[in-house]
Amino acid sequence: MTAAGLAACGGTPASACAHLYRVALVTSTADPTVQEASAEAVQGLTQARAKASLCIGATAIGSSVQAIAGQGYDLVIAVGPGFTPAAQEVARARPKTRLAVLDAALTAPPANLVGVSFRDDQAAFLVGAAAGLASHTHVVTGIYGVSGDETARRLRIGFENGVQHIAPQTLVRGIVQPPGAAFGTAQWSSQIALDQVGVGADVFFASPGTPSEGTLRAIAALGHTPDGGPVSCIGVEVDEFYSFPTARPCLLTSAEKRFGVAVQAAIAAFVKGRWPITGLSMDVRSGGVGDAPFHSQADPLNAAQRAALEATRKSLANGSLATGVG
Repeated sequence: MTAAGLAACGGTPASACAHLYRVALVTSTADPTVQEASAEAVQGLTQARAKASLCIGATAIGSSVQAIAGQGYDLVIAVGPGFTPAAQEVARARPKTRLAVLDAALTAPPANLVGVSFRDDQAAFLVGAAAGLASHTHVVTGIYGVSGDETARRLRIGFENGVQHIAPQTLVRGIVQPPGAAFGTAQWSSQIALDQVGVGADVFFASPGTPSEGTLRAIAALGHTPDGGPVSCIGVEVDEFYSFPTARPCLLTSAEKRFGVAVQAAIAAFVKGRWPITGLSMDVRSGGVGDAPFHSQADPLNAAQRAALEATRKSLANGSLATGVG
């Protein structure tokens, strides 16, 4: 896709800036989750443009790192780890162009390329705390990717420790992806939901690395526990209220990576001369990760529980509380 200009200068007075920086986003619309991340990134760019101190001039959006970089932008931000190979290639070919890839862990990249990571374990800890507070049966279940997957490991530790931190009496069950083609099919997801509800679970967390949409769909279709109580599900990556409307009947919250916040942080670091921005990690303190609103569900927490969840958020932000992920 050809890069399309969004705006020029965004109202920033040229006299206030020694230089107007040209910033471009590279996004994908391959699946609903990526679409939502891309939409957040675009919103983040729009908000950054409105800040006079960032001195942003021309902006653009495209789907090709190579095409965007060829138009002479000062900073190119790619949304998602899938753009890493292209960003590495462009960084080596165009050493004067600065590039950032969101949600990517890069090993020994060129000096003009950085990865912006997310503390997804903190987001998982927060939704784990919400799950522990919201569960009526005091049994919750997490469904994770294959054994050895690093993302699944962080999310599982964060989620389980979040539950135990705030509701130590709650039993946390964990299901890890088994080998075999049946995993993730509609039949498998439905059976897992039925099995886990049958042993008392009423809140489910479906992490990436699993076909999480299938799991969320099955739980939403289930509707309630055998005794008629509510069944809740928790999404991941983005606010799945928007990216996966099918899950809305059961959706309690989501463990969010906030791509708009990450875009603004990368731009600010670049404009203010903090490059390379090594160690730029989106966390609860920066607002770069967190738990999504409850949206269509009636608020399942009372005032005391709300206060406990907010205290957990503040403790993660100030560093007095750790997720347990090393």
